[in-house]
Amino acid sequence: HNEDILVATDQGIFRYENGTNNLIVSINAQNIFVDTTNQFLHCSNNQGIFIFDLINRFSLISTNEINLGRALDICQDPKTGIIWYGSSSGNVVSSDFDGFEHQFNVYSEKDGLRAEDWIRPINIGKELIFGTTSEVLQFISGKDVTDEANNGTEYTGYFSEHASFANHNFELIVQAKQLNKSLWVCQSNEIEEYSTSDYHLKSAPFAFVDHGRINFLDVNKNLTIGSAEGLAILTPSNSSDSATLKLNSFQFGDSVLWNTSILSNK
Repeated sequence: HNEDILVATDQGIFRYENGTNNLIVSINAQNIFVDTTNQFLHCSNNQGIFIFDLINRFSLISTNEINLGRALDICQDPKTGIIWYGSSSGNVVSSDFDGFEHQFNVYSEKDGLRAEDWIRPINIGKELIFGTTSEVLQFISGKDVTDEANNGTEYTGYFSEHASFANHNFELIVQAKQLNKSLWVCQSNEIEEYSTSDYHLKSAPFAFVDHGRINFLDVNKNLTIGSAEGLAILTPSNSSDSATLKLNSFQFGDSVLWNTSILSNK
């Protein structure tokens, strides 16, 4: 099957298909995510959140002007379907589509986050976690908060330390993706493989590849690495101690490559 890939750059969102790049939306797209259930394209940058309709030729249907600083990963909670947007400003934003419009919630220091933390939503299996520059967090929804806990005030939820990662040996959870039984973590622009059973380091198979500054990791059967040097799609070998280059790195002119998202399988 051929995969259509949407590529986010500072010059716009490109559609990579049949070996060519086509500009579809002119916007500084620091992160993108395709909601295949509702057919929306989510985009975030330092000016806020923008949601496009995939069915209606990528028309803009919803915005939320909020300072995200550097817009980080966008993830969908596999249990609730809620979309989460990371940031470098200490805030996290969620959006929930009710069938008519997107309802946004903004979480900050009062909800258990740390001011000025870089916060990334990360999917690991069927669980959503939040990697920060200080710890790994989990989100407790408002419906799980007792009256005693919120002192009678209305809560949409709060963040607390994730017990499974309390003693992790990651220096910095910048970004991470799960592929098979491994957790691929990027920290200090180096990519390492950890076991999902005990979160111990298994290998650093891409140490021989110079990607420069790594802006994102993505997983869809393969490990996609977006960096200052361009885009590379790598297939980890069965031995998990080396990698086979599936697609040579390629550039998008003078654009800064931020992220990619799988649009469809043909």
